[in-house]
Parts: sequence; C-alpha cells; structure tokens
Amino acid sequence: MNKEMNYAISLYKSLVSTSSLTNLKQSQSHHFSIFSPSSESNELYQDYLSFEKKNSSEGYPPRKNDATCKKCTKLTSAKSLQKNSESKSSDIKQAELFEKLLGEFIVFRLNKNLKESDSKYTYQRADSELKRMPDIKIQFGGEDILYLEVKAILKPFVKVSELVNREYRCYSHSATLDVGDKLKNQLNEIDRKGILQKTIYVYWYDIPCIKGVFWEFSSNVKDRYLEQESTYKRLSAPSDFDNDKKVGNDNKMYLNLFEMNDFFELFCLIVSKTKSHQVSDICN
Repeated sequence: MNKEMNYAISLYKSLVSTSSLTNLKQSQSHHFSIFSPSSESNELYQDYLSFEKKNSSEGYPPRKNDATCKKCTKLTSAKSLQKNSESKSSDIKQAELFEKLLGEFIVFRLNKNLKESDSKYTYQRADSELKRMPDIKIQFGGEDILYLEVKAILKPFVKVSELVNREYRCYSHSATLDVGDKLKNQLNEIDRKGILQKTIYVYWYDIPCIKGVFWEFSSNVKDRYLEQESTYKRLSAPSDFDNDKKVGNDNKMYLNLFEMNDFFELFCLIVSKTKSHQVSDICN
C-alpha cells in the first residue's frame, strides 16, 4: 500500500473513532460494518482503488463476490439497508452531523502541529444565509480557503451495473448526486460567487468494502451535469416524503470513485491554498 493511500485510510479511521457516531453504529437501518474500518476493508480499499482503467481493456474489476460481498448482497436483497420509517427531517439532522464532524476533524487535524502564534484553521456553515451555497467552508486566518458540499453514502447500489451502466460497479459508483433544480441552482450560485475553483463535492463513503472520504471539484461536477450523463430514476423510499409531501429526488448522477480524490489529497489541497505548510505529518 502506498504512503498516500495509507494516510487516507488512517485519516478516515481517526474520523470515525468519535463517540458521536455511536448511535448510528448501532442503527439497524445501516450495514453490518458501519463506521468500522478493518484490515479486511483496508485491503479491499487497496485492491479496488489501486486499479487503473487506462491499463485495462476489460473495464473496472468486477466485485469479488467474497464473504463481504455475499453479506452485502444478502442484506440488500432483504431490504435491511432501507431507511424504512426515517423522515426527511431525520435525514437532514444526520447530514448536519456529518458536516459538523467532518469540519471539526479537518480543522483539528490541520491545527494540530501549528505554533500558538500561527494563524489557525476554522470552519463554519456556508449556507446559513443562502441555502444554495455549499454546506461548510474552511477558513485560514479568517480567509475563505475552501467550500465543501458534503454527502454521505452509507449503502452500496448493488445493482448499479444492471440498472444504470454495465461498466459501473457497486463499490465505485454508489456516490450519487441528485439531478434537478437544486443542483442547477447551487452550481449557478457557486459560479456567480466566483468560487467554482475552490468548491468541492465531498463524499463520506462508508459501505462494507470501501470506507473513506472522497471528493471532486465542483467544476468537474458542473461539466458532468451539463453533459447530461446517464441518470437512473430509482424507486421512491419512505424518507423521500415529509407529511405525505414528496421531497426526495429520484433522478441521480453517478460519480466515479476512480476519478475522485481521497482524504489525504483533501488535506493537501487545503494546505496548498494557504501559506502554512507546517502540517508535516500529512503533506510532506
């Protein structure tokens, strides 16, 4: 395992060690290894994501159909990964928890090795006044460095190769993005604010075989949106409704983990945008 990949895995392990995730770990609506990286999941991370499609004429590696795959498929078939009675409001609260934990972890980790006299990293909500803005922003010395739109993927789309694109894989193409007016308006607002190049879409990605944080620049997301890449209209779930009103989006865009950046590269991106390079144990 190369140094960068090892850092990415280690960073995610530290992120999910917080006690704030205890209730979600115990939730029956999530999978059997939620927020619990293991030597097995680390090996699968390496095996899957070290693959380079440009060196193969056979497409992405098929899923391994090992013990992890069999458990995952069985759970999905039994619909035990569905949210059942969860409401949209509880989805929003969960999303806000992920945003908070991610923001806190990033600034804590970045500030860890700074001197007391150095400027510090902070984070705050970026959408407080305007909901179309990304969720949070990272600041350094009071200057806006990076905007993050945070998503969480806690279950794989096992049938993505059957229902969307035969080249897609459940381990690498479960990072979905709602396609609709909300995305269009957000991308337009990001463009209008002139922050296209310092806004990223971040995925807290925790499925049984791949666990980590992955991200892509908003400019890439915008290109995909304008190209109208193939989307899949999934079946509605109970969490798509709030008091019998439809609030969820069935049309999805599928981002490719092989084309995204990892957690290690997220820290390096932030450091590269500041004059502070003392985070020596990460980006040296």
